[in-house]
Amino acid sequence: QIGQTTAAMSLPYAIKVLTVFLAATLSQVSAKAYDCPQPCNCYFGFQRVILSCTNKSLTEFPEFQAAENPDTTKILLSLDGNRISALNNDSLDNLTRVVSVDLDENSITSAEQSWAGSASDNIEVLKLSNTGVTEGIITTIVSELTNLEILDISKNKLTSLVFLSSLNLPMLQSLLINGNRLPIQTLDAVSNFPSLNTLVLSNNSIQHI
Repeated sequence: QIGQTTAAMSLPYAIKVLTVFLAATLSQVSAKAYDCPQPCNCYFGFQRVILSCTNKSLTEFPEFQAAENPDTTKILLSLDGNRISALNNDSLDNLTRVVSVDLDENSITSAEQSWAGSASDNIEVLKLSNTGVTEGIITTIVSELTNLEILDISKNKLTSLVFLSSLNLPMLQSLLINGNRLPIQTLDAVSNFPSLNTLVLSNNSIQHI
């Protein structure tokens, strides 16, 4: 049973983001010193690395170096606001410790099922807001992310959530589907997520629950 619906940012997502920034004092470091991929900025803290590649006009994932990915480090990858259209099998090469991927505000037209590679088991947060993704592309992207806790597929003009019923997401806690074109009949599709406690529904065709 879903314990909460809200039009604002989900509390679990807000807490997770806040925790990342409070976990350590983060400092920006030069690309040369830490081999940070161009044109991104890298911020390092205790067992945390934020790879910020926001609004860099990228058309594909940057080439990441294995040296940036020690086994004890969790990586948060921000690729929002770019021009990335495809998620290929080599997209996350050398980033096996990625726990969060933000692809908001791109235009994703294709994806390969193993795009996350060996990072599939580690990804907890995936943001696909306003990317133009279809039901089929979403299914491909998340099909191997069995430990996903937060999924944002808002603002994508989706008209059905039936595709979600085929996904194995036992750890999913927060689902953001606001800003689509979903009727209330589609909500049955989320009933197979046993851990779901936050569902963001605003700006759909749903009049009441």
